[in-house]
Parts: sequence; C-alpha cells; structure tokens
Amino acid sequence: MLINFFLTLRKYKLPVTIRELMDLISGLQHQLVYANLDDFYLLSRTALVKDEKNYDKFDRAFSAYFKGLEDLHGLLESLIPDEWLRHEFEKSLSPEQLKEIESLGGLEKLIEAFKKAKEEAEAKAGEEGKDGDEGNADRQGQSGPGGLGKGKKKESQKGMG
Repeated sequence: MLINFFLTLRKYKLPVTIRELMDLISGLQHQLVYANLDDFYLLSRTALVKDEKNYDKFDRAFSAYFKGLEDLHGLLESLIPDEWLRHEFEKSLSPEQLKEIESLGGLEKLIEAFKKAKEEAEAKAGEEGKDGDEGNADRQGQSGPGGLGKGKKKESQKGMG
C-alpha cells in the first residue's frame, strides 16, 4: 500500500528501512490516524525518520509524493491501486451481477455512466438554486410565533435585592 511512498523517500536519499515502514503500517492499522493528511504526515515522520537532520529531506519527499492532496479521497486514490479496488469490488458481486455489468459494456462503461449521471444531477441542482423563490425583503414580518409581535418588557431588578 505505501510502497511507492517508501520508494519516494528512498529516492530523496532518506535512510528508511522496511522495519520503519512496517511500524507506519501498524500505526495505520491501529487507526492512530484517520482521514487527515496532517496527522498522517506527523505519524509517518515519527515512524520513518530517526534523525532530525533528515526532517528536511522527509518534508521534500512528502511534498513531492502527496502534492495537491488535501483530503482522504486524494490520499486513497494515490495509495490504493485501481486494479486492487476493481478486484475487491468484483469479489463482492454475485455471478449474475457480474454478467449484468458485462452486458452493460463492462465496469468502465458503468463507472462512466455513474459519473455522467452525477454531473447531470449536480448541474440540475445548481439550476434549481438559481430559480428559487427569493421572497420580498421590503415586506414586514408577521405577528405571532416567529414574527414581529410585541414581547414582554422585563422589569428592572435594581430595586430588588
């Protein structure tokens, strides 16, 4: 899962070992970090860098590898190979469901159809927001619950005491 990250660290001349990589993976399995790139940065630096003189090398390698990633989605896309995800997805389907997907043109076509439907739904939601009823800002509110009715005046507590 983190092999490419490990190789990037080695490329930047960081002296990391397999043992340190296994420690990082163990920390992730114990959910010391979840869905936060900053927390992952701190955990990985703690697990992989044993001498503070290498912090700068680590920072450069980390930035190069995770450039542009702001959230878990981007992190997962960079760490988990597509083929593995496809294989896991296909394992969860029944033979009938697999045949149905193949009859639709395969998994790629199905994913494209989902993306297109999502884009169309987002576009439609955006248009509905533009045409919504905005109301009249000049109109005075109504009396009653939630309106401009008269409230009770509080009596001063200066004389009490």
